[in-house]
Amino acid sequence: MATHDAPLRLIGCENSYFTGKIRGYLRWKGVPFEEVLSAVGVYKKLIMPRVGWSVIPVLVVPPAASATGAPLFIQDTSDIIDAVERMHPALPSVLPANKTMRVVAYLAELLADQWLLLPAMHYRWSFPENRKFLAREWSDMCPGSTLEERSKAALASMAAFANFAPGLGATPEMYPAIEASFERLLDLLEEHLQTHNYLFGDRPCLADFAMMGPFYAHLYRDPVPGHLMRCRSPSVSRWVERTMGFERAVNFSVGTDARLDRVGGHSSAGPGPGRGEFLAELPPTLVAVVGHMLSEYAPVLARTAEVFKEQGYVEEDRVPRAIAMIPFTLGGVTGKRTAMFFDLWMAGRMFDELRSAGAETEAWIERSFGEGGRTLLGLKQGFVPGGPLRVRRVENVLRKGTALPGSKYVAFAGKKKQNTAKL
Repeated sequence: MATHDAPLRLIGCENSYFTGKIRGYLRWKGVPFEEVLSAVGVYKKLIMPRVGWSVIPVLVVPPAASATGAPLFIQDTSDIIDAVERMHPALPSVLPANKTMRVVAYLAELLADQWLLLPAMHYRWSFPENRKFLAREWSDMCPGSTLEERSKAALASMAAFANFAPGLGATPEMYPAIEASFERLLDLLEEHLQTHNYLFGDRPCLADFAMMGPFYAHLYRDPVPGHLMRCRSPSVSRWVERTMGFERAVNFSVGTDARLDRVGGHSSAGPGPGRGEFLAELPPTLVAVVGHMLSEYAPVLARTAEVFKEQGYVEEDRVPRAIAMIPFTLGGVTGKRTAMFFDLWMAGRMFDELRSAGAETEAWIERSFGEGGRTLLGLKQGFVPGGPLRVRRVENVLRKGTALPGSKYVAFAGKKKQNTAKL
């Protein structure tokens, strides 16, 4: 019988976009876990054999906590959250019960995971001032008996990651537009978070943790964007710290008087930090935050859908995660970025929730998000089960088609001989 008391293991690192999303979630969820640094040896001995490609984070579910009695290696943050939610149904959920709010939570996850990659990668790799800090961070994961040796190896690894930025659209002619867009997002978040502890109220949800992907490791911790955020939008910095579970001497909640009983990051009465209630409805300040991102991203998703259809994939065809460059416009400036078909898998999750929510939520989206909402809704028919835009994950690869009801990714099984290395 599986026991959920056995600690999970999270393979990741401090400067990883998606590890931040899962680390914050697991801390808030209260699930016992240990973090394992994704050093070069861990990639070779565990991640490559058990996941199939070089990627983090990976959640290792030990045999004692697995329904099958065998360890599970779960990759992709959305699958990890889904799995942990199923494993711990008695713990507070990361999703609100309100149907419209659930759809917006999944929409925010899509935007954070796929669209905010652009400012995050730009601010990390387009500023030489970050490099010394990043080299020290990267060196922890690299082989070598001295810091100098590890730093030399780190620079080679960093160069490969830096090459991703232009493919996302972070090219010199786009830099001013990217920065103006991000500063606008900071301003909108600042307005909302001055009166709300989290995006949806007094407890974090999927949207908050998804936003920790770009906002924690890249935009909060890296020197250049971190300085910008602290100076321009201090309430956003506080939100990052709250969502990631940082301890403070006095845990002050916005919108209330200072509570002298809230010491050491915890309240002496009532629910703990982040265990409050969701709002009854989404306030205009949050609609503005999501609407800003959606107005930029919806045309990108629509063009990605067109390119996908043009490829003529049939059921069960293997689908690449990314393909040819497509044009996109930001702040009146046109650039190019890779068409990423992984976006379609992520969008499918949101459209499934939208279909369940019904016409009332669709009308709310169009009314609240204007042209961005209309562009998004114009794609919904392609994401029905069996629709031309459906993509599913099978053993960490994408395939054309709709997942069978109830089927969930649990572990890579693409190689006959599994590596038996232990953490």
